[in-house]
Amino acid sequence: MSYRPAQVCEAHRAGNPVVVAAATAASAAVVVVAVATAVAVVAVATAASAAVVVVAVATAASVEVVVVVVVVVVVVVVVVVVVVVVVVVVIVILVAVVVVVVTVVVVVEVVVVIVVVVAVVVVVVVVVVAAAVVVVVVVVVVVVVVVVVVVVEVVVLAVVVVVVVISGLKQHCCTPTNVNGLLNVDVDGWL
Repeated sequence: MSYRPAQVCEAHRAGNPVVVAAATAASAAVVVVAVATAVAVVAVATAASAAVVVVAVATAASVEVVVVVVVVVVVVVVVVVVVVVVVVVVIVILVAVVVVVVTVVVVVEVVVVIVVVVAVVVVVVVVVVAAAVVVVVVVVVVVVVVVVVVVVEVVVLAVVVVVVVISGLKQHCCTPTNVNGLLNVDVDGWL
């Protein structure tokens, strides 16, 4: 048989100790059950809160992991793109430098070849002109020598002819004549 607080008060006022003890025990039991129920509810709520917190932390951790992975992937992609761009730019610059150097070398080689060819042509022309001058000088000298020799021979021949003629004339003028004014002739010719 259960007693309400009003009944406890009536029993207390009535002065029945058994009823008072039973009512007190019932009230204590109700208090214990209420406390136990409250503790259980608090425990369940705490467990549920802890589970929610764990799920939230796990979710946050997962989100953080995903964010970290995305950030790492983005950073890696950016770094790779930057490295590739830098490498391409460096390669283009190196190729341009090599092309410029090769062009300069080729131009220098062409200029050197042209200078060498011009120098060789000039030397050949000088040698040819010098050889031609030498040949002309030699020909002139030979012609002069031949002319001088011919002139000397002609002069000598003329002198010889003159001397012979003069000698002949002297012999003719000095040959004795006969009484008729004719040269004396023997069987061999003029005396």
